[in-house]
Amino acid sequence: MQSRLFLKIFISVLAVIVLGVVGFAGGVRVGREEARVVVNQTLQGEINKLKGQLSRAEAERRQVQKELEKRIVDNQENREGLLQQINSIKDQISSEESQDTTIVEKVNNGIDTSDWLTYRNEEYGLEFKYPNSWLVSLDGNSAIHSYSITTENKSDVEQNPTFSILINPGGVGYEYLETKAIENILINGNRARKVVFFAKNGGLVFGCDQKKMQGFRLYFTEEELNKFWIWGTFCQGENDYTSLIDNILSTVKFF
Repeated sequence: MQSRLFLKIFISVLAVIVLGVVGFAGGVRVGREEARVVVNQTLQGEINKLKGQLSRAEAERRQVQKELEKRIVDNQENREGLLQQINSIKDQISSEESQDTTIVEKVNNGIDTSDWLTYRNEEYGLEFKYPNSWLVSLDGNSAIHSYSITTENKSDVEQNPTFSILINPGGVGYEYLETKAIENILINGNRARKVVFFAKNGGLVFGCDQKKMQGFRLYFTEEELNKFWIWGTFCQGENDYTSLIDNILSTVKFF
């Protein structure tokens, strides 16, 4: 009897142990499954988050691409606009250049210059021809480096025809001048602008008493020559010195 009882107890205890082991193993399996589910959910959440970031990054990329394409188009339009402006300026310059004429070609009036004298100034690198009856004088102010080389017909006191080359001139008397025409010209290959004028009320200022003065002032548009100005003037009267003074102008050379 005791052995049977002991056997029953042993079997009961063994059953309890086996059931405990089985239950523990089952619990472990359940815990692992739950952990796997949690990990999968977490990974899926991270994946969804990354997908959202990629989607926003793609949208930003497309926006940046659109802005770049728009800038490229705008730059192209600006470039084309600038090219049009440049071409327009070139056309304008070309048009002005086509209007330039050599002063010698304009002065075709049969004036005989074969006996004219030549004035040459080595210091300033210039020369011109003038009628042999005219006189040349030099005047200036060394303090401001302003000088003038003048040839004039002293025998005609009333009309006082004068041709002057000024170096670093001032602007005295400009307010009395009224422009009649502006010409782009070439003087022995040097580009210049010639302003034809007459003096409204400045006869006394320019030594013409009550008579009006007429003539031109000329400046060179090339930088290396823009310190030189040329004036050709005479008082209105019986003689018209326009052609004669233009002939003197046509002989001006720089070296």
